[in-house]
Amino acid sequence: MEYKLSDICSGITDGSHNPPAGISNSDYLMLSSKNIFDDEITFDAPRYLSEEQFVVENKRTRIKPGDILMTIVGTVGRTAIVPDGISTITLQRSVAVLHPLKDICFSRYLMYALRSKRKFFESEAHGVAQKGIYLKQLSNIIVDVPELERQEATVQILDFVQNIIKKRHEELDKLVYSCTAKDDAGGVRYLRRSSRQIKISG
Repeated sequence: MEYKLSDICSGITDGSHNPPAGISNSDYLMLSSKNIFDDEITFDAPRYLSEEQFVVENKRTRIKPGDILMTIVGTVGRTAIVPDGISTITLQRSVAVLHPLKDICFSRYLMYALRSKRKFFESEAHGVAQKGIYLKQLSNIIVDVPELERQEATVQILDFVQNIIKKRHEELDKLVYSCTAKDDAGGVRYLRRSSRQIKISG
């Protein structure tokens, strides 16, 4: 069955359009699109907020485990689910938070459904300096949402495939590292493959 995104979420909003200056360090974090990747949230170089600043900003986003974070400015369409144990984060304008209605749609199913529409999001993004998607556009997106049992089966398949892809990427990273070219003392360059060295220039 097809739904507008706004019909399967209790709320959809973006982060602060006028973020506070922040402080040097704290337990209260403001994240941006640089912290949101596919099925992954990082906490590298966040903006730290005071408790008072967080309380004000949190009134807008009210992020809780199971919510979906989606990049809507710059690189649009990356999605990740807020994991358990994360309760003191808020957002800048470049990220939207979606609160799925769990009796209609599982968070992981919706995450994958939105990821499948990335090309569409990119084509719909507008702007000069940085392209972005407006919340109204996002709310009107049509999503195919089957019954919960089928959603669960779909998620199991996609999780399985994603784990295979992740392992292959890890293996490729190791291979690239082991094949790093280097110079010996005489200036001879080698391609290092595991324990073997192959001469590639002199």
